[in-house]
Amino acid sequence: VTKVESPQLRLNEADDPYFRTLLKSGFVPPARSAPASHKRLYDARVNVGNWVRKKLGGEANRVDWLGRMFQFLNESAYVIHLTVPDDSNAFLIFETLNDRGLDLSIADLLKNYLLSRAGVEDLRSVLDLWIKAQDSLRAYGGEESFRVFLRHFWISKYETVRERDWYRKMKARITSRVSAVEFAQALADGSSLYAAILSPEHEYWEGAPSECRDLLRIIHTLGLEQYRPMLLAAMERFPHEGVRDLLKALVGWNVRLIVVGGLGGGTMESKYAELGQAITNATLKTAAEVRARGRDFVPNDAAFEAAFSTMFVPKLGLARYYLGALERVRQGELQPELIPNDDPGMITLVPILPEKPEVKWPQFTEEEHDAYWKRIGNMVLLQQRVNSKLKSASFEDKKPRFASSQLLLTKEIAAYSMWDKAAIEARQRELAKLAVKVWPV
Repeated sequence: VTKVESPQLRLNEADDPYFRTLLKSGFVPPARSAPASHKRLYDARVNVGNWVRKKLGGEANRVDWLGRMFQFLNESAYVIHLTVPDDSNAFLIFETLNDRGLDLSIADLLKNYLLSRAGVEDLRSVLDLWIKAQDSLRAYGGEESFRVFLRHFWISKYETVRERDWYRKMKARITSRVSAVEFAQALADGSSLYAAILSPEHEYWEGAPSECRDLLRIIHTLGLEQYRPMLLAAMERFPHEGVRDLLKALVGWNVRLIVVGGLGGGTMESKYAELGQAITNATLKTAAEVRARGRDFVPNDAAFEAAFSTMFVPKLGLARYYLGALERVRQGELQPELIPNDDPGMITLVPILPEKPEVKWPQFTEEEHDAYWKRIGNMVLLQQRVNSKLKSASFEDKKPRFASSQLLLTKEIAAYSMWDKAAIEARQRELAKLAVKVWPV
């Protein structure tokens, strides 16, 4: 009689083939491009295998032990199915399971609900579309990127929502087989556009104006993500030229929001979400209309100049970008903000008052040093690499290097007779005036 192995557990379409491979072939690592669930299956296979080997190593009669283990699994192990009265309790159970170490998310609830709404007729179609959406984002952060995309996709179309309330609101909106299929299709389409937001190298940008890639790199340098629902909606509705115009606006808006602060991440997300929903609903039909609406929450020139004149920059990558753009406007370039960071191997960021001043900067107390050395007014760009000794040198020793620089903002430092608090404040006020020109509303 030929015996056929038949696994007692069947996983979803994305995981079941690999699961069966593990059962038949043992420790077969997943491909590098495989989903995170394959890695977890592999880890589970390795952990169980190691545990069984350890147990067998301490048993005199291994066959007897294996027989008892089989009997236990066959007769005493249970799969528990939980039925809860409402969606809130379902979410609470997911949170509890997460606290116990299981990596579950709202995405599981959304997927299962879409499949249940699709019914037998469209189950395969909805599942394929869901997998397609996941695959689009797998190379850009995997499951975490997909989770963030789901939320940004929702608020770009409907409303800003807390994750706890999201499942209930989705069920209220998606009530039929047709709406489930349409939503799954929209997810699949939107995921490709969201992948383009995450990568300037995405194929979407091949048909866009050439500066779009650089604009997106700059936006990535700034580090915010609250703008994504608005940009996602614009990429669905506007031509490439309109998307380019919004990317230009986003550079200026995000710089101003970072420098001025005070709006808060949640409020900023709500403002961008409102713009995204207005684009989706065709209330805002052009990039120009969106830019005009942005003036309602983006800091104006006076607030931006005042904040820029006193700010410090904790991230050196931001300081490099700020000073590079300011240098270009100082040299008369018409669109200085559109150029991404220069090659770090060619341009070096140097604090004039160094991080470790030692005894060469007596004009600064310890408290003043801590308050001023990361001010943007204390930073310069120098072409080519800088000797480490120069970085910690006195101001008089640095001045000849500044004077010989081809960068105007750096060269102007040599005109100062000394470098103290007043000099840093004065220079930063001048940079703030330039900043208003570089990053307009």
